Amino acid sequence: MAWHWNDDTALTAENFSFAPSGGRFKLVILGLILPCVILYFGIRGWITQEALWVGDGIDLGVSGVTARAISFAYSGIGMLFHFRWVWGILGFHRTFEIGTIFSALGIIGGIAYGFYYELRY
Repeated sequence: MAWHWNDDTALTAENFSFAPSGGRFKLVILGLILPCVILYFGIRGWITQEALWVGDGIDLGVSGVTARAISFAYSGIGMLFHFRWVWGILGFHRTFEIGTIFSALGIIGGIAYGFYYELRY
């Protein structure tokens, strides 16, 4: 069985650090509407302290502090989409870079905090 991987995966991953190309359609759909939907679930999970931890084949319903941590990670994902597809397309590269870094740190921090509280016993 042959896997058809792209030979330049390192270059493809590196391209994620550069601003995307696109027009108004990508800006509105991927930069405004999709992040608002993701942020809705993040805010709802933070307020109700109930969230769905989506996994590979198994989804885990969590509550309490773990749900808040996962909701924080969801909010980070929404903000990552927003900074990438709005500020990157508009050409505000410093805002794009700083927002992407803080969003990625929020995602990693939320997931790590969720793992800590879920697996601490």
